[in-house]
Amino acid sequence: MVKQPSGEESSIPIDASVWEQAFENECREGGLLSGVSGPVSPNHVLEELRLARDASLKAQAEVRALKQQLARAASETATRFRDELLLREELHAARSASEPNVLQLKQLLLEPAVNREFSRLSMRLEAVQRERDALQEELRVIQMSVSPIF
Repeated sequence: MVKQPSGEESSIPIDASVWEQAFENECREGGLLSGVSGPVSPNHVLEELRLARDASLKAQAEVRALKQQLARAASETATRFRDELLLREELHAARSASEPNVLQLKQLLLEPAVNREFSRLSMRLEAVQRERDALQEELRVIQMSVSPIF
């Protein structure tokens, strides 16, 4: 069955010349065959259709390959993100472990032996600071008495 331009179906087969005329009209009107030069035969159209189908299959294969690459990249990104998160957690745990807890410090200061040692060191520090201040004052007095008066 062939559709006529009027929309009716006809059982009359269309010969090759009618197809060639339709192809030439398509070329002149700037349609799908506008880039073809010379006479257009049904065989030429079939060859172009085969080439278009092959190009389409090749493009589909490229799309599949690109999708696989994208999936691999997404998987690698997720793995790196997970690894980074684990490393950040480990870093946080290490920092927390290295900083003394306030409660631990209070317990150490409440222990009598540690508290005595801390008090002894504090008193020693104060004594050394007083001695330093006295020596600095003595040095200042000596420097003033030695300097020439002109």
